[in-house]
Amino acid sequence: MVHIGSQITDMKAYYIVLDTLINLFKEAQKIGIEVNEINLGGGLGIQYFEMKDWDTIKIKIKNTRKENYTWTNELIGYEYNPELKDLEWIGEELSCAYTPDVFIQKLFNKKYSANKTFKKKLEEIGTPKFVIEPGRSIVGNAGVTIAKIGRVSKTPLGQNMVHVDAGVNFHTFGTAVPEQLHRIEIANNIEEGETFETFVAGNLCFTGDLLCKIKNRLVRKPKKGDYLLFYDTGAYSDFFASNANLFPRPAKVMVAKDGTDRLLVEREDLFEVFHRELDWRSDKEKDHGVQK
Repeated sequence: MVHIGSQITDMKAYYIVLDTLINLFKEAQKIGIEVNEINLGGGLGIQYFEMKDWDTIKIKIKNTRKENYTWTNELIGYEYNPELKDLEWIGEELSCAYTPDVFIQKLFNKKYSANKTFKKKLEEIGTPKFVIEPGRSIVGNAGVTIAKIGRVSKTPLGQNMVHVDAGVNFHTFGTAVPEQLHRIEIANNIEEGETFETFVAGNLCFTGDLLCKIKNRLVRKPKKGDYLLFYDTGAYSDFFASNANLFPRPAKVMVAKDGTDRLLVEREDLFEVFHRELDWRSDKEKDHGVQK
């Protein structure tokens, strides 16, 4: 198995790795090592934004930090390239042209070394099991996180801030990848108004609790009690969820194409959050942390 990265949007990386794996397989066969499987791993990206929208966002990050398009004017995703004498994007690309089915087609139809398709190369080495772990590319776009607005305010520097009842403990991938950005909408919005650019903060007790470090544009100024929809959160939000500040983790609901819904994961309550806590003052062995 190999792991070549995450949110990969360029097929070239997979083409190179597949050729390398085939060659390694052949070398193993020559020295008598039996190999029955080739595992390409995962890493295929998903479409967070249309390409033209993502290009516009990157330009804004690069050119308008002075307007605090990014939190505290951070140069999120960029690094100075001395050869280009300019800033170069090195962060994750949040637009991907390949769905999983197209990805598979390109892998198998591509002509590799010796002008042979991957299928032909597999046949030449005995047709071993071929494994792909698509992960995010299957579930990423399927998830939506819903959060309720508790307050709309301004920072001391005059930046708009929307506060919601969910922190980075339910949305942690944005802290691992600072340039991570999700489309955000006001749920069931029927009102009109001027567009509203804002940062979104959670309900945890530290200043890094930002659900995005890049401004989001909403169709109007939201108000207390509105709900925000964070799109494309199916891959990591539940995976990273924790009880930071002892907040219960949220429920997970599956909605089918016909509109029917089904509860998959129950919302935690405070009893469940504290159920592992034992009384260290007790004289009883079972009550003070000694586990059988």
